[in-house]
Amino acid sequence: MRPLLLTFIIIVSLFAPLPGCMTTPESGLPVRDFSSLFPPLKAPMGRIFFFRHYILAGSLITPPVSLNGAYAGDSLPGEYFYIDTYKGKYHVEISEGYTLDLQLSAGEERFILMDLGGTGIFYDIIPKVANPEVARRQIIQIHEMKERVKEK
Repeated sequence: MRPLLLTFIIIVSLFAPLPGCMTTPESGLPVRDFSSLFPPLKAPMGRIFFFRHYILAGSLITPPVSLNGAYAGDSLPGEYFYIDTYKGKYHVEISEGYTLDLQLSAGEERFILMDLGGTGIFYDIIPKVANPEVARRQIIQIHEMKERVKEK
């Protein structure tokens, strides 16, 4: 009986610290104001954010992102970038054949989630329009995580 109890205590003590590794700004850490992370928009411009969660599956898939046929950045796991541009219609393409069309107004922010999709061993990155409120929180989390890594 005693070896079983000792084994249980060792296992619990090994895995107990793990939840602390997964803390996010939503779990009680101070959260910055989203607008303080980026420079203000110039008058006639709008901003398109591209972001991708860090997921181990598919992390080696890093296709380029194009906006109206021009290179905009790379889809990297756990990263984000943004482009300030004029109002108008935009065509986003990630990977071959995964596209999204959107309309951007002056002063507007649009958010594109570069989502991992596919089945089995075949994955692709698929652009999806993200809810602005949810996207802002997720970009803050990505930003905070990058800052914590820089500190270490």
